[in-house]
Formats: sequence, C-alpha cells, structure tokens
Amino acid sequence: MNSMKPSVLVIDDEKDIRDICHGIIARSFACDVISNSSISEGITSIGANKIDVAILDVHLQDGVGFDLIPLLRAQNPSVKIVIITAYNQCSEVEKSKNLSVDHFLGKPFTSVQLKETLALWL
Repeated sequence: MNSMKPSVLVIDDEKDIRDICHGIIARSFACDVISNSSISEGITSIGANKIDVAILDVHLQDGVGFDLIPLLRAQNPSVKIVIITAYNQCSEVEKSKNLSVDHFLGKPFTSVQLKETLALWL
C-alpha cells in the first residue's frame, strides 16, 4: 500500500457489505482500502499495513471484531475504530464505549452515513 495515503481496513464476513464499503470509500476518499472477511485475514493486514481507520463487523466467522482493537491500537495508537453490526444490542454499544470505539454504525447503514463518519478523519 502507498504509505503516503491513509489506509482504511474493512473487515466483514458478508461479501456484499465489504464490496459496497470498499467501493464507497475508494470513490469518496484519497486512501488505500483493504478488505478482509475474517479476524485471521485482518491480523495479517494489520501486520503488513499501518491502519488509520478500521471498520469492524462484530460477529465474524472466526471471532469477534472487538478482539482486533488492542492489536490495531498497539500498531497505531491514533487509529480510528468504527464498529458496524446488525446486532444493535445494548451490550455491543456498551462494549464499544468501554473500548473507546470512535463510532458505531448499525446495519443497515447508508452510504451517506458511512461517508459522513469517515469524513471526520479522512
């Protein structure tokens, strides 16, 4: 990835969500977009790239998106974290607050909501 542009990591096990987010971000912002479908792929991407913004689904096939937050913050303490989930339960919102997540988007979200969120940092 080009180190001059910010990097956005999208992790969601739903291919349609990944592809839509990737397209919206790539068309709307001057950044590199990395899309992964699992925790294990995310760990590899985090190890190989400086991530500036991470968009994490909560429920993934091989784990929970929240588990990547300490790794992301260890790599880049100023990383911005956006949680996306279809499970808008109080427990997930509370866990997001406890982990100092920067933004929480409930699925379904609109392209405008995603762009407005990312425009805060990109």
